[in-house]
Amino acid sequence: QISETLVVWLHGLGEGAAKLEQGERTDPRIPCLAAKVTALAGEEFQTLVKGAHVLVPQCPTYWMDSDGRCSNWDGKIDADGTSYYTASLHELIASYKARCGAKKVLIAGCSNGGYMGMVLASTYGGEYDGYVLICEAMPDRFLSDAQLERIKDLPLYFIYADNDPLVIPALHEKPTIRRLREMGACRLHVSTTAAVMDRSGLYKNPDGTARQYFGHASWIYFFNNETACDQCSVDVWHWMARQLDQIQ
Repeated sequence: QISETLVVWLHGLGEGAAKLEQGERTDPRIPCLAAKVTALAGEEFQTLVKGAHVLVPQCPTYWMDSDGRCSNWDGKIDADGTSYYTASLHELIASYKARCGAKKVLIAGCSNGGYMGMVLASTYGGEYDGYVLICEAMPDRFLSDAQLERIKDLPLYFIYADNDPLVIPALHEKPTIRRLREMGACRLHVSTTAAVMDRSGLYKNPDGTARQYFGHASWIYFFNNETACDQCSVDVWHWMARQLDQIQ
């Protein structure tokens, strides 16, 4: 069976192409294996979405790079709401979509990749069929009302933990979600947790309680399909499948 769906995973900062002393080198295994991206090729996810191609592009530097030369990096990223890679990533997705014969495209990404997902949404909007934005690193102050008006009616699913110490929700997701709701966003889903906890039962503290992970690591819930929308309880994988079923 030929799949008409393409899922694009946009990695975080740590999975960008490695810069070694002998020069730049890319390794596509890094963005595929650093997180549990292989779950998107697994039986559970593939069954839910009725088959999908999965594209995992690796950024030559990092998605939040504004000029392709890492000029906005000085121990931390000083983002400005843009990405040097916006047009080239859009071109890559279009090329791969044509090659595999897909008609529907879902964008998902975490942190730096969530930032890039927001850039794609505000730039290309409904050209893609849904956006999963995990601990997304787009500062709300860089999103104009005009940009949010363009994305407010798109299928959006935000995932984040309240105790994220790296991408502070009060400066990123929370004000953006509030503004979208004030604009009447009707296809918006949000899954929040107080912290990122192990739910598998495999990893525990010495006292037997569940292990708590770094608060930024909400992608764990995405890849294990352990999310639940705060308002309707739908998990993100079923939500993704619903977006595909709605496309004619």
